[in-house]
Amino acid sequence: MNHRLISFVISAVLLWLIVLSYLLAPMFKPEVKEPGAAGPVDSPDEKDQPDWKPYLTVAPYYRFMDRHAKRGKKMSKAQWIASCKSAGDALDGDKLKKSPHLKKTILQELNIAFLMQGLKDRPLPYKELATKDHEKYEERALLLEDPEVGPVKIIILNPHEPLPGKPAVLILPGHNDTAEKLRDDFFGASLAKAGFLVTTVTFRAFNCGKAELQVTLDMAYNGFTLMGMRVYETSLVVKHLKEEGLVEPGKIGLLSHSGGCSPAMIMPVISLDFGANLFDTYPNFLDYGCSHEGEPPGTHCETVPQLAYYHDQIWHSCEDVVPTEKRDYGYQSESPRGETTQVVKFFTRHLAGKENKK
Repeated sequence: MNHRLISFVISAVLLWLIVLSYLLAPMFKPEVKEPGAAGPVDSPDEKDQPDWKPYLTVAPYYRFMDRHAKRGKKMSKAQWIASCKSAGDALDGDKLKKSPHLKKTILQELNIAFLMQGLKDRPLPYKELATKDHEKYEERALLLEDPEVGPVKIIILNPHEPLPGKPAVLILPGHNDTAEKLRDDFFGASLAKAGFLVTTVTFRAFNCGKAELQVTLDMAYNGFTLMGMRVYETSLVVKHLKEEGLVEPGKIGLLSHSGGCSPAMIMPVISLDFGANLFDTYPNFLDYGCSHEGEPPGTHCETVPQLAYYHDQIWHSCEDVVPTEKRDYGYQSESPRGETTQVVKFFTRHLAGKENKK
């Protein structure tokens, strides 16, 4: 009888422990961030991004990952770190790859091939934010509203007296740069005064802070890339300019600074819309240039291990298809920075007054 009682008590205690562990389990379960909940990256603190505006929201990137979850090949944190190490070893050992179909390879590795298909025929609504008439050009601030990846802020400077052939320059930002800064400090307004149609861009999650780190990693874990968003959004800008009749294929020059040089190096390889490329930083697509913590440390949008293998081929292909020149970082050889003589000469030489041969 005593043995039966003891067995009953033990069984009851074990059953109670099982029920209790089940009830308490959620309290100790680690929080897992799923795509679709932008969370803290959607409201960076003041130190991280002091000029945060609603159009800088990254929530659409998470909805994009949700919507196209089946298109992304998921990876674990350990797999991500291993892929970065393998790409780094390949770069160090000069064991890079060459693709016979580089454009296709780039779009596949960035996982945006499906986005680029049919881009020409998809609607791209936009909202006009502000207009201002200057002595030599008209300025318009617009918000492109792509249904796939969300808003893209641009500024268009349209000269009253355009140069022959209607040449254009698209200026891509470095980290922490804005469309306004590119207009004022990176030759935008001066090029417009010289007769070029100028467009400047603001990229989201482009501040070397927690927003960029988290979006980069979340996209990588879900089979996408933040660099793919940069390339796709640049393509959206070109689409808008063409639809408005503001540019012609082959007559768009690229001017890029720092982190903007990575998408700028890719664009002429995947598109015939460009005719010249001026940049100030060599990208390697395995960049750890941001100072924040990460795994690996410094990870940001230019950390794209699957594309790093094709670094040399991308660079040489870009150089082969359009006139390409590198300047000092920050274009500091132009003194002061606003002095545009050499920049204007470069784009005039390669774009203005020449027939479109593409």
